Amino acid sequence: MPNTAASALPFTTLPAPGTYQVEPEQTSIRFKARHMFGLGGVRGTFACAGGEIRVGDDPALSTVTATIDTASFASGHVRRDGDVKGPHFLDTENNPVIEFSATKLEFADDRAVLSGALTFAGTTAPVELAVDRVSVSEGEISAHATAKVDRYALGVTGAKGIAGRHLTFDIDLTASRETERGA
Repeated sequence: MPNTAASALPFTTLPAPGTYQVEPEQTSIRFKARHMFGLGGVRGTFACAGGEIRVGDDPALSTVTATIDTASFASGHVRRDGDVKGPHFLDTENNPVIEFSATKLEFADDRAVLSGALTFAGTTAPVELAVDRVSVSEGEISAHATAKVDRYALGVTGAKGIAGRHLTFDIDLTASRETERGA
């Protein structure tokens, strides 16, 4: 049973209940992975295509959805980016998005854990986002979260052994309350 007592929350201020739209241009998704048999590191980004946060009267009942644009994959290396976007990895032509949805929020220690799932190319795998920072101001939510994703669990199995199995994501998200956006 999640602990939702105000004194147990890791954040001093929680957003007011309501619906907030993710602002893609103010949201960044960065990743780190290993390659070359684990000897080298790869860093890069994805773009958020959109999403929604529904804050419940009980914060533990809040939900989050987000969409990642697969064609936005960028690591700063043209050949690698082309390979990753190609048919052996993301196949962005046939799989334009990665979808995230979460319906469980629990509070532990100095963070919140948002449990959900990633769906890519018809495969869904569980994922947990560790939310360690939330700020609220004038109808806007800003949050920071991290997650570890197993690409094999999502069916992305190209270059086993050469390209790392796990990616670590670092996400900064901004969302605006619908009434604040004029919706």
